[in-house]
Amino acid sequence: WVGLNLRKPSIRDRKFRRMLALSVDRQVLVEKVRVLGERVSESLVPEAVLDYPNRATPTYASWPMSRRMTEAKALAESLGLSRSRPQRLTAIFSSNNLTQRTFLALDAMWAPLGVRLDLRGLESRAYSLALNQGDFDLMDYSPFSAVQSATSFIGRFQSGSFLNYSGYSSTEVDRLIELAERQQLATERARYYRDAEALLLRDLPVIPLYSGITHRLIGTRVRGWTASAALASPSAYLSIVSS
Repeated sequence: WVGLNLRKPSIRDRKFRRMLALSVDRQVLVEKVRVLGERVSESLVPEAVLDYPNRATPTYASWPMSRRMTEAKALAESLGLSRSRPQRLTAIFSSNNLTQRTFLALDAMWAPLGVRLDLRGLESRAYSLALNQGDFDLMDYSPFSAVQSATSFIGRFQSGSFLNYSGYSSTEVDRLIELAERQQLATERARYYRDAEALLLRDLPVIPLYSGITHRLIGTRVRGWTASAALASPSAYLSIVSS
């Protein structure tokens, strides 16, 4: 995700956030910039969460880029943005060449709309400090969970969550998350989470970009290894056969 600091006046307007989300060419990001086999995603919950099969997506997810850019340009014009008078935003990330390339690509995608990025690659401690102090406009937000649950991804947008770096607050989203967490059946939990996810994709405290994958190289002599969505491969069950 790209996290957006909703405390900042320049980002508080939902039209501005929608403009940014519309104009990201995710296919270019995963196929030309990152080249790691990641999957384009405009949902908040990754495919690995098996008990949450019906993810929410924004209405524009199926639009071709030409239609998306037409609306994005109209929004930019209504906001008074232009290439000659750009709105400058500070994007922070934990120093990494690939993440830097990703933000440079986003900068190129947003430049025609009148938005430019100032990039700040920080070491991990300084990055955490900047996040907790809200010292950013945009942030690199890569959520991960070893537990297959939509809670891990949607629950962080509750008003009081320490992972709610965007400063997002919605009484309705809070209510839906609380209802979801009271349900014993996975299908009922998923129903409430999906309603919450739909609202989050409307409000855009973050902009989803892609869903990560894991690369593994398993030798032909290894026995007992099985794929795990939680990335757990206990060595107690592994063995190596003689060649």
